[in-house]
Amino acid sequence: MLRLMLDHHPLIAWQNEFEFAVDCVDDSGKAPDMHDYLDFLNTNRVFRATGYRIDPELPYPDLVRSFLDQCGQRKNKDLVGATVHRHIGRLVSIWPDARFIHLVRDPRDVAPSVIGMGWAGNCYYGVAGWEHTEREWDRLAARLDPSRYIEIRFEQLLADPEAELSRICDFIGVPFDPQMLRFHEDTTYEPPDPSASTRWHGRLDARSVSLIEARVGDLLTARGYERAALDARMPGPVSRVALFIQNRISRIRWRIRRYGLRLYLKAQLTKRLSPRGHWPAVRERMQQIDQERLK
Repeated sequence: MLRLMLDHHPLIAWQNEFEFAVDCVDDSGKAPDMHDYLDFLNTNRVFRATGYRIDPELPYPDLVRSFLDQCGQRKNKDLVGATVHRHIGRLVSIWPDARFIHLVRDPRDVAPSVIGMGWAGNCYYGVAGWEHTEREWDRLAARLDPSRYIEIRFEQLLADPEAELSRICDFIGVPFDPQMLRFHEDTTYEPPDPSASTRWHGRLDARSVSLIEARVGDLLTARGYERAALDARMPGPVSRVALFIQNRISRIRWRIRRYGLRLYLKAQLTKRLSPRGHWPAVRERMQQIDQERLK
C-alpha cells in the first residue's frame, strides 16, 4: 500500500519487490558471478514480470542500478525508490548514499498474512521473517546517519495517511501531492482502513499470540507495542519439534491446494532428479500460477 501511495506521486517512481537486486550478494557486499546472476534473473518470476532490459556488458552494481533507472524512465520520473523486505544491509554496498523509509508493523498482524501466503504454517514460523529483517534493520540503522532514514508506523499510516505521507515527502524533499491518496482508484487495493492494523485480535488465538510474543517480545517492546500474553514463554524442545513438523505439513498442504497434487509431486521429483531437464518447465508453470494469483 505504501509503495502504491509513493508511486502515485507525480515525481516519484517505485519498484515493488526489489529483492532480486540483493538476494545474490553476500553479506560482505561481494557481488555474485555474473553468469550465475543472469541465470537467476532469467528464471526469477518477479524480475521477469518487470520486463527490464538486461545489458550483459554491465558489471553487477551498474546492472542493478540500471533497473531502477528503467523504472524511472518508464514513468518519466527522476526520483526512484524500491521495496525490499530482506537483506537490506546489502543495499548500501550498491547504493552507498541510499536513504531509507523503515515501515514498522505489528508482528502479530504480520504473521497471519504470512500464513495466508503459504510462507509459513504457524505463527511461530510466520513471524521469523519479520524478526530477521527487524534485527537486520537495527544493525543497519546503527551504521547510518539519522538524517538518512525515517520511521513510519503502519498503524499511523492507516489512521492519518496524509500526515504520514507528508512526513515522507519532507524527508524525500518533494511536496505532498493529494494524488498519493487516490491509489485505490486504479489498483486492486482498498483505501486505508485503520481497523486493518488490529485485526489480529480476532484472527489469533491465545497460544498463537503467546508464541509470537515469546519469540520476538524484545523487538515488540522496542518497536513500541504492548504485549498481550501474560505467560509468553519459548516452547520447549518437544514443542519446537511439533511446531517444525506442523509448519512443514501446513506449507505442503498449501502448495498442493495452489498447484494441485500432480504438479506439486512433479516439482518435487524434477527439482531433485532433473534440475536441468524437466524442472525449468515445471517451475515455469508454477510461476505462471503464482503470477495469476497476484493482487
